[in-house]
Amino acid sequence: MPYSYINSTRNGDAMLDYLLKEEAHTEGKDRNVYIATYGFLPNESVSLYEQCRWYRMQASEKNKTEMRQIIVSFSEKELPPDDPKSYDTARTIGFEIAEKGYPGHPFIIAVQNDGQGGKVHIHMMSPNCSIDGRGFTDEQTKHYYLKKQVDEVCQAHFELDDGRSTKERLTRSERGRRIRNEEITKENEEIRARNAEIAKQNAVLPKEQQQALEEEKPLVYIWKDDLRERITASMENATSREQFLQELTRHGVEGEYRNTKGNGEFIVYQLTDLTKFDGEVKLDTYFKCKSYKLGADYDLATLDAHIQENLSGHKPAPVVAEPVEDFDLPKIDIPEADEPEEEISVAGFNRSRRNAKNRAEESTKREERLRLEEEEKEKNVSLQDEADDKKMQMLASLIQDMEAANSSSTRAGMPDDWSGR
Repeated sequence: MPYSYINSTRNGDAMLDYLLKEEAHTEGKDRNVYIATYGFLPNESVSLYEQCRWYRMQASEKNKTEMRQIIVSFSEKELPPDDPKSYDTARTIGFEIAEKGYPGHPFIIAVQNDGQGGKVHIHMMSPNCSIDGRGFTDEQTKHYYLKKQVDEVCQAHFELDDGRSTKERLTRSERGRRIRNEEITKENEEIRARNAEIAKQNAVLPKEQQQALEEEKPLVYIWKDDLRERITASMENATSREQFLQELTRHGVEGEYRNTKGNGEFIVYQLTDLTKFDGEVKLDTYFKCKSYKLGADYDLATLDAHIQENLSGHKPAPVVAEPVEDFDLPKIDIPEADEPEEEISVAGFNRSRRNAKNRAEESTKREERLRLEEEEKEKNVSLQDEADDKKMQMLASLIQDMEAANSSSTRAGMPDDWSGR
């Protein structure tokens, strides 16, 4: 299905700059394939910036939002990037979403394919004020409302792609983390090369002149990739669905078969071995995911194929496939965060293990804190003793000096025949 997103800003000109002036995200491509407008005069007549400002002037003073942005991205099955007609269809979809879901509101519609995956997507920007001064309604700002409009409009142009045939489905956050891990891997290769040179130099230098080696950077942990690896390993030896569940448990994963009217048969996976995860668990459902959200390589059809191959004794040769993302969005100025799976009941989540780990860490921290406090006390006592000794020495020296001064002064003022009367 098309991916959709809606956000807003209080700096309308900056959002327009992002759309109209920023360079393409992929070298060799144009930033925009099409720029179309709905409810605007041609840009050649009056600048789009000026027209957006004029619309905003019609709004109430309480309306602080200057611009709203809608993003809709299509899979390669829905709108193939190599088909020129796809871009016309995307532009038409933008017009229909504006007309059907946001009547009376002007829009700037940009059709693009400059993301890393090259997928067709549209940006729709509106100054959040209609010609009669009305802003978006509260409902029109919600994602569920936008998704409903997008799905209804797109169904008239193509069959919606539910993504289940995709071997590996990636969220935007996962894709970003994988890219970061690729960068870290390259940086570590450079570090290893530098360390090799340092080691050669250290071999002929005295110990006091040797340089320290650089530490390699750790990779970013991606819990769904960890889950995928464990599922794949569990499928390798499974000869039945029940045995597969046992293999999952052995690999630190709990599995449960589900069958619903809307999604049919699927598997719910939950990662219970959190030894590689060093963050804070905010939700019990955080490490839980449905098979169709991971990709076709982790669903029941793939499991059954592995079971048949294992029973026949002929395992298929591994197929290395490029991961296919659910959507392709350009980078936008929005803080990224991992989105948890929908909250459903947790079966078998290893709370006791996590609590034990937390208690052990707290105990270690407490012991370390007490040790440091004791050392600090001993250090303070030692310093106080030294200070007291110095004060006593200074006082004794001062008394001696005063006595010597008094004795000298008395003798200097006495007559020679003084008899002590």
